[in-house]
Amino acid sequence: GGYGVNVDTLPFIKYISFGSDDTPANINQTGLVAPITGAVKLIAANPIISADGLTATFAVLFGMDELNNTTMKEACLVTSDGTAVARSVIGSHSKPAGFYFEFYWTIGYQA
Repeated sequence: GGYGVNVDTLPFIKYISFGSDDTPANINQTGLVAPITGAVKLIAANPIISADGLTATFAVLFGMDELNNTTMKEACLVTSDGTAVARSVIGSHSKPAGFYFEFYWTIGYQA
């Protein structure tokens, strides 16, 4: 564990998945409204943890030949066991062919 927390007992965020719906998120909603097939991406090996331990930033990267001409409007954090834990509306991001799409999501805690 780190920062006085036993991380082995916490759900481990492993994926970020994307969808095409822009319905505003609410506190009780965790899953995507309109998942995009193939738009689930393994996060980078290690999240970026702030010095005070109160924020974690997850990153994903889609390659030049992935999800060509796909528009993403919502994102979801997913644990290693497949449980969706948070959904956010992210605006409208189109991934053109021949470009990379890099996405960062920071979550935080209050001390």
